[in-house]
Amino acid sequence: MIKFPQNESLLPPYAYLMQVLLHCPISAFIYVQLWKDKNKENKLVIHKDEIQNTYLISRTRFKNNLQNLVREGLINIDERPSTLEIELLDWNDEVYELAS
Repeated sequence: MIKFPQNESLLPPYAYLMQVLLHCPISAFIYVQLWKDKNKENKLVIHKDEIQNTYLISRTRFKNNLQNLVREGLINIDERPSTLEIELLDWNDEVYELAS
């Protein structure tokens, strides 16, 4: 069983997590895992062969969940033949202030 991190610094910021839970709840677990696994530059590289063992879902379902997060503007994906390079994005505060 995979557990959520107990350390809050390993979780996405509240506003980001709420956006995922409201707009694409099926992708929330993956988003939390990505946030936990990211490096200091908010990036991670995932080998396609390891997706099923690491995230406990099929590659297709994993990629579908990632696409939900791309549509929400929370991640960018660079797909390579054997890896997925994922960048977790920060919100542009100026854009969101104008929308409010």
